[in-house]
Amino acid sequence: MAAGRGTNGRGTIFKDKHGRWWAQLPKGDDNKRPKMRADSEADAVTKLAQLEQKRARGLNIGDSRQTLEQFLQIWLDEVIAPERRATTLEDYTFIVRKYITPHLGQVRLCDLNALHIKRWLNTLRAQHVEAPRRKKQPKRPKASQAPTAPRRTLSASSRQNAYRRLRTALEFAKTSRLVAENPVALVESPKGDDARDIHPLTPNQARQLLRTVEGDRLFALYLVVLSLGLRVGEVLGLRWADLHWERRELKITQTVQTVGNRTVFGEPKTKKSRRTLPLSNEIIAALRARQRLYHEERTLLGGDWAEHGLIFPSEVGTPIGQRNMLRAFQRLLKRAELPKIRFHDLRHTAASLMLAEGTTITDVSEILGHSSPAITARIYAHAFEERKRSAVETMGRLLQKVPV
Repeated sequence: MAAGRGTNGRGTIFKDKHGRWWAQLPKGDDNKRPKMRADSEADAVTKLAQLEQKRARGLNIGDSRQTLEQFLQIWLDEVIAPERRATTLEDYTFIVRKYITPHLGQVRLCDLNALHIKRWLNTLRAQHVEAPRRKKQPKRPKASQAPTAPRRTLSASSRQNAYRRLRTALEFAKTSRLVAENPVALVESPKGDDARDIHPLTPNQARQLLRTVEGDRLFALYLVVLSLGLRVGEVLGLRWADLHWERRELKITQTVQTVGNRTVFGEPKTKKSRRTLPLSNEIIAALRARQRLYHEERTLLGGDWAEHGLIFPSEVGTPIGQRNMLRAFQRLLKRAELPKIRFHDLRHTAASLMLAEGTTITDVSEILGHSSPAITARIYAHAFEERKRSAVETMGRLLQKVPV
């Protein structure tokens, strides 16, 4: 390494045996001597000044050479894993590996800036989603006859989720003094209409679904979801101990989650998700019928029944896995001759119908278990638009009756 020279005692700039310039600080409180590569002697002087500024601001510049991918893995392992639910960790890990690290993973954490973030979001906007592969592939038609399948771009909600995850991670990096500021916070969140991902059933369609499932062992499950807007994990986790017949109330205290290939019990999504809900006469009657069937099934199986105290278990008493529930729901939609929607859209159906009937946004938020009414208002803005239109039309009819 070529001899270096100090710059007023602040640190050293030097040229190594390969002819490359470097700027290096003296040892700090962490016993490290951070350095940066430079393009020239003048650039080395500039880099040394940058290192000094970072040290003065208290940044942990000893780790400045780690890539974003390395930092995000540490963040997932040491910050998210110990504090969040297993399903949350699984979701965060998927977003990081699918949407963030393929595009930004090799950028050094200290070099990441707002332009990197903006280019990344632009790339996600243009990214196409691959169609799921089928187990059995039909014979390919000739090239001249090959159909052109429509290509779906990444949804706004997926881009927003990726943006939020990276912003949260880099906010931790800022708090840990690994970076001076969060570059994601300098770039506006991707725009998108949440309502376009919501496909609630109409009142007639909801009634048609219930008529089709009437007599099924899970009829009460669908009635509860359509009436109260429970998430799939919440309704599958309901226990008889959570049901108070006299007060006509149902408590949400646990969920059934799928982590990898395992079905496990977990905590409700947020503190607000742990809630107590009133029950209608129709729900009480359906749950009474469900309880009678539950005792019959348990008696029939005897020692083969796996007791978990669940209101909606499988036919042998074990928790129903979310994936099995979703597959059964798609078969039900086909039988009912209804459009293909997600199970989660039953929750949206309940919320939309409540709002259409004049239920206040605060009450709907409490029933759904949202953390605040603002979230409910943002998600169901389309329902308010319909109510505003209806109100204006009502005023038009009233004013027509005013004598001139």
